[in-house]
Parts: sequence; structure tokens; C-alpha cells
Amino acid sequence: MKKERFIHVMSREKFTDGIVDFYNTYFQNDAHVICYLRHKEEESLIHDGVGIRQMEVLLSGNRMRDAVKVLWNLKEFDFIVLHSLFVLTGGMQLLFLLCPGVMKKIVWIEWGGDLYTWNMKGPGIKRLYMIPLGLAIRKRIGSFVGIFPPDCEEYLRQFPASRANVFYAPYCSAKGHLAYQDYSSDRRLSRTRKEKDTVYIQIGHNAMRSLNHIETMRMLQHLAGEDIKLFLPLSYGDEENAREVEEYAREHFPGKTICLRSFMPKDEYFELLDRIDIAIFQTYRQCGLGNIYQMIFRNVKLFMPEKSVMYKYFVSQGIPIQKSDTLSEISFGQLCSDYRITDSCGHKKMIESLGSVEEKVELWRKIYDNLSAEE
Repeated sequence: MKKERFIHVMSREKFTDGIVDFYNTYFQNDAHVICYLRHKEEESLIHDGVGIRQMEVLLSGNRMRDAVKVLWNLKEFDFIVLHSLFVLTGGMQLLFLLCPGVMKKIVWIEWGGDLYTWNMKGPGIKRLYMIPLGLAIRKRIGSFVGIFPPDCEEYLRQFPASRANVFYAPYCSAKGHLAYQDYSSDRRLSRTRKEKDTVYIQIGHNAMRSLNHIETMRMLQHLAGEDIKLFLPLSYGDEENAREVEEYAREHFPGKTICLRSFMPKDEYFELLDRIDIAIFQTYRQCGLGNIYQMIFRNVKLFMPEKSVMYKYFVSQGIPIQKSDTLSEISFGQLCSDYRITDSCGHKKMIESLGSVEEKVELWRKIYDNLSAEE
């Protein structure tokens, strides 16, 4: 195999360390290189003690100059693997579109928002050119990787004329599977109910508006007098929405909210997550998969809209998801009741899959092998 065929383009995100560790552990074969796009005010993203080759492109803030600089550093590689399309600025997208040979090289690993909500309505003249630009680059990429099985169908639905190779593989870290060892059927909600303890309810996993936090709290308003605690992770996403959500929560559920506005130490955060009895994801797109998979493994009672892509998929796989559409009229007893697993085989299969790193690595290896064979 020709050396250094795949260059992985990333920026500073909460997933970056984990995904670099994944490629360093399983794809350190001289075919893959990590390229960070770094703004000048940021610290270096180069990881010490990492064997896979890493490089950085320092961005100046000048849109076209940065676009040319990025393209210049990527053009010699056979494949340009974009870890989310949001890693590219509008200037970069435009320059890439002007180079058909480059577009064929692009492998887009979607993260959710860059597939489901990239063209959402909003104010500003910027939308007049960003929407057509976003549409064009998504239609003309060489390959698409969905990180959730229904995302592949969604891509083809949105872009039926695309000739892209379409693949599926879950986004994961090298050590992520370790969180899915030693499964227990015990449920925190059962213990809470038995001990007549406070019921902890998590709403969403970040501050993005697509999670509809305030709508969810309105549905729970009739339960405000019960012994509940709302946990709202708002440490990243839409800062304005985070302020609105926190203000609403404190006004309508006084003394019964935990609004996480900044990142906390991992040990403390996971200790808090272990206390969650119920979680509500009032969203229609794919998001928060890492959180949701962990909640499935810990037997958290999950609520989602019946018409959402995640509800439909998880239920089809034997995972007992509750309909969030019922929350407005649900009684406290019903909210805290046990759920039933009606497809034990499907449920067991997913639990086992969550802990299998070999299965995940093999899916990614097949993608890169297929691309290399076709090139």
C-alpha cells in the first residue's frame, strides 16, 4: 500500500483526543496522517507520545488565504477525511468545489448536525450563499460515512443525485468500549423508587436548541411539585440558549435543577451520570449517541419523540425507548415505573455490540480498504 494515503482533518473538539487515540492504536500503519486546523490563539493540538504522524495548519483568519493554505497541505494525499463538514470554513468549501479532483478525494465523516441541521432557517445575509454552498459540497463529495445506521438513509434522501460511496461505521475512541464491560441488569430507577429517593431526570446533553429543553420542561411542569431533580448539561453548544434554559429552569423548577454551564472533572461528571434515573432527548435528529449508548448500557429509562430517527431505530433494535409525546399528561407513578424489554435477543445483541471494539475497528478497516481498492 502506498504510504500516507489518508489525511484526517480535525479541529479542537471534545472528541479529538479520543479519535486520535483510536487511529494511533488501530491505524498506525503509515497510511494515515492527522492534520489539525488550529487558530493562532489556540494552543498546539499535537499530542506528545503519539506514534501516528501529526501536522498542524495554522489559520490566520484571512478566509481565502487560509483556504489556499489548507488545500495546499492536503492536495498530495489520495483521500481527505473530514471529521465533520463543519471543520471547513465557507472559503475552504468554495475552493474545494472549484477543484473537482479534490472533491473526489473527500471522505465526509458526519457528526449529526452537519447532516441534519446544516440548512436550518436563520437570519443573516450569510445564509444566501452558505446554503447553496453547503448543498453543493454535500452532493459532490466522493464518500460519505454515517456514524449511525439511519444517517446513511438520510444522506441518500437529501442528496439522491449524489454518486458518493456510502458507508456506515460508529465514531468511537480506542478505549470507549471499556465503559461497556460487565453489564448488569440492575436499574438505578428501581433503586430510587425502592428507597423513595429523589428522581434525577436528565434533559439533553448539550445547549443546542435542537434538543428543545424548554419544551421538555413545559411537558414536565405538572410534576414540579414531586421529588425530582432536573439535570441540564449546558456546558457547550448555543450559549444564548444555555442562558435561556437555565433561567427558565430556575424559575419553573426552583431548587430542583442542576444546570451544568462549564466542564467539570471527569470523575465528578461520571459520578453524576451514574445517578441519572430518566433521560429525555426531545429531538428529531441523531445526536448525543455516546451519551445515549451509555444510558442504554446502564438501563436508564429513555424518552424520545415517537417520530424521531433515534426512537425508530432503537426500538427496531430491541431497545425499550419511551414516547416523550406522553410526558405532558404522564403521572409521577407512570414516569417512575419500570419499563419492559420485549425483544430480549435484540437488546442483548446491542449490549454485546457496545463492548466490542473489534467490530468497530473492522467496520472502519473495511471502509479504508474499499477506498484504497477503488482508487
